[in-house]
Amino acid sequence: MDTVDLLVIGGGITGAGVARDAALRGIDTLLVEARDFSWATSSCNTRLVHGGLRYLEHLELGLVMESLRERNLVARMLPHLMRPMPILLPNYRGDRHGPLAVRLGLKVYGLLGKGPLPGSRWFPPHEVLKLVPHLKREGLRGAGLYYDLQVPLPERLVMEILLSAREEGARIENHTRMEAIKWEEGGFTVKLSTPRGHRTLRAKVIANCTGSWLDRVRELAGFQGKVLYPTKGTHMVIPGRPERGFYTAKGERMVFVLPLGDNTLVGTTDTPFTHDPATVCPTEEDLKYLSETYRSLFPGDPPPEKPLFAYAGVRPLVHQEGKSPSQMSRKDRIFQEGPQGRFLSVGGGKLTTYRAMAKRVVDRAAGILKNQAPCTTGHTPFGGYWEALNDTSIEEQAQRMAPEYGLEPHRVKHLLSLYGRRALKLMELCREEPELARPIHPSSPDMVVQILHAFQEEMAKDLEDLLLRRLSLSITPGRGIQALEALTEKVVQLGLMEEEEALHQAQAIKETWRERFLVE
Repeated sequence: MDTVDLLVIGGGITGAGVARDAALRGIDTLLVEARDFSWATSSCNTRLVHGGLRYLEHLELGLVMESLRERNLVARMLPHLMRPMPILLPNYRGDRHGPLAVRLGLKVYGLLGKGPLPGSRWFPPHEVLKLVPHLKREGLRGAGLYYDLQVPLPERLVMEILLSAREEGARIENHTRMEAIKWEEGGFTVKLSTPRGHRTLRAKVIANCTGSWLDRVRELAGFQGKVLYPTKGTHMVIPGRPERGFYTAKGERMVFVLPLGDNTLVGTTDTPFTHDPATVCPTEEDLKYLSETYRSLFPGDPPPEKPLFAYAGVRPLVHQEGKSPSQMSRKDRIFQEGPQGRFLSVGGGKLTTYRAMAKRVVDRAAGILKNQAPCTTGHTPFGGYWEALNDTSIEEQAQRMAPEYGLEPHRVKHLLSLYGRRALKLMELCREEPELARPIHPSSPDMVVQILHAFQEEMAKDLEDLLLRRLSLSITPGRGIQALEALTEKVVQLGLMEEEEALHQAQAIKETWRERFLVE
């Protein structure tokens, strides 16, 4: 029977971070994910790497400082995946905080997060309206401008962490479901189910990084009681691309309006969710809330009746008595259970602080395993890191490299922005087989070579893995469903799937995406 030191359950950003940290310390690590990497919350968020400006209101200075530190770190370590995002915070009569408080908050936020991004500015009403003529005018008292980071494709961030973990020795598996967990003398016996069959292994320590499924996996392992208070967050994507982001109050919630590709992302809601996390979907009520928020900012520019698409995810918040969903802290918490505390569950947290969360989990696992190696994730380069790439130089690099590989500069730029240094392998394939450089569909810069790479190098197993979590087609109108026929054809032509199976999967996508993403 196979034995591992650390079994990581869950292939979102938390599990990915734990696997990489553990592998770098020399811990024998296996990560298993029941569906696909980033299947749930890690791909259903606001797509920001940020400090959490609103946490200052709740005096969570520790969380803000850690978030800003981690934001700056990931900006240095994976610049090709990040985009500096200017965000305008309009202030109106009747808002909870006046201009002075907002300016002070932005100043503190800037001081705590001093680093690679520009500082904040305050604009009086007439200057705000010059910047954004269609912004609501009535009661406007000015606006603050500050910067955070956008990660347009968080799925690519998770994939880079996973690939780097694998390169350090971790074993990584998706579509591997947990069937049973039982403590037996000296460790856990775990039964796994995969498309190829069943197997059993032993694990000395388990890290439960399953997000909203945390309590379900705890229960599977024999631990009682709920530790989570899951909440639902819905986002919608509408036509038109603003020049900058916006951050506005809607009751207790703060809602973002952000550019995303050629369109606009509006989100998020925050309501309790007690059902199976796998069933979460956006509703008409969610869209009404987001549309009203958007209309309150831009009364002369109402959103369309139907979005281009919408998506919903579940936040694995740790329960706090007497607090509403919006008031609950996003701070992570580790629960140690079982003999010698060998079953570790991590709840709460946010995309930005994944590395710090992972460090805390692996510190505890390493203590149990008597491993004294320090955490090195704060300075060990990722496999996709390339110091020559950042938001300002990527265009220049693309122009320089395009002739060498026989590609158009915009195609080189696209590959560099998704894969960093790993793009060199894809470009080499295109040089050897020019047909691979063809676009998959006119709606996106994605290329045929990315399909091949996703299946051969990134563990894609089916059409949904490919469409939603490997390609930028996922943020185009309809979540890429307009390219489904072309994608299916290419997968079959490349010999990656049998035609019958590919057509069956394509039909299933057509049937389920109307409810799942409100795609017509």
